[in-house]
Amino acid sequence: MQQFTPDDNQRQLVRAMAGYGVSASDIQRLVAKGIDEAEFMATFADELEEAQIQASAKLQEQLYTQAVNGNTAAMLHLAKQQQGQSISSIASTSEVCAWLGIGKVALHDMRKRGIITPTGRDRWDLKKTVRAACVHLREVAAGRRGESDDDAPDLVVERAKLARAQREAVEMENDVTRGMLMKREDVFTILAAVFGEMIRELETLSDRAERDLRIKPELVEYIRTAIRETREAMSRKINGLRPNI
Repeated sequence: MQQFTPDDNQRQLVRAMAGYGVSASDIQRLVAKGIDEAEFMATFADELEEAQIQASAKLQEQLYTQAVNGNTAAMLHLAKQQQGQSISSIASTSEVCAWLGIGKVALHDMRKRGIITPTGRDRWDLKKTVRAACVHLREVAAGRRGESDDDAPDLVVERAKLARAQREAVEMENDVTRGMLMKREDVFTILAAVFGEMIRELETLSDRAERDLRIKPELVEYIRTAIRETREAMSRKINGLRPNI
């Protein structure tokens, strides 16, 4: 079988088509129909490889030009290539906020506290950042996360504390409605009524003892003094329960 020998036009055509991303099998059917694939790949190995290199170089040139002219997406793409990372693994600050459902202030606060760390200016490892933020938010929701040691307020913690307080307030109101709890002012009213009745009964004790038992006047006065001291002590106790309204 005679060996296939391409001319210059065929080599230029292979180079051009490979540079546009046409597959080798499709190029073979158009340029060298009748020879097997192995022979085609061996014959045009240089053209196919050089075309791919040139195409990649042109793309990189366009990407670099866009980045230099201020195209943020192009800048990020180049940065990801230089770091050897896949495109989907790096996100901008806005993209991270969208993933987490928080604002830039909350994101900056978590960064200051060391909960999350960017890989560069406006660049975040999306997987690591989302995982760290989720762990933090779970700790806050569970009440296992304390206040920040930093002077700046932890907005996430504050929001979680507010939500927890509101939930507890609703639960307490439900318990009051079900009769499982009493409001403090209601407790004060009931105790004041009970103590008042007890004091009125005690105040009649000395007169009843004098009338019914005919005890000596000095003993009657002793009983009155003891009752007065007891009444004052009970008044102090009930006033200590008075709600601050």
